Amino acid sequence: MIYSGGRVARQEGTVAYLTHDGGKTWEETANTNQTSLVQAGGFVDENTGFLSFGAAPNVQVTKDGGASWKAVTIQVPEEYKAIFLVAEMPAKSGDQLELLLNQGEVGDYRGGLVKGKFISKDNGENWVFDREVKADEE
Repeated sequence: MIYSGGRVARQEGTVAYLTHDGGKTWEETANTNQTSLVQAGGFVDENTGFLSFGAAPNVQVTKDGGASWKAVTIQVPEEYKAIFLVAEMPAKSGDQLELLLNQGEVGDYRGGLVKGKFISKDNGENWVFDREVKADEE
């Protein structure tokens, strides 16, 4: 569960919580020290989780079940830096992770109907551009 609140001028506090018993009890994860608006978040396995903030893209990863968080590296090609801005929740695909960056609220590149697809082969620390995908192709 991700809790955010105290929004002021497009800034807010965010805390991620984990449960290991179907929601009976919850444990707070470490603070990411991010104040941008949270866009997406979750875990792809028991230890590996992601939080996406703002429109930079700014993504934090944990590989220890939320005990610590660190920024990931997303290698956005120069021609897409002003287009693909907001990171969605990564997903596992075989032996790699896939991440989509969308265009945010006002994206109009190709009618706002495409996203950038990025691949990580190191469990989410580094991401490289793969290709453009249609929003309905995800």
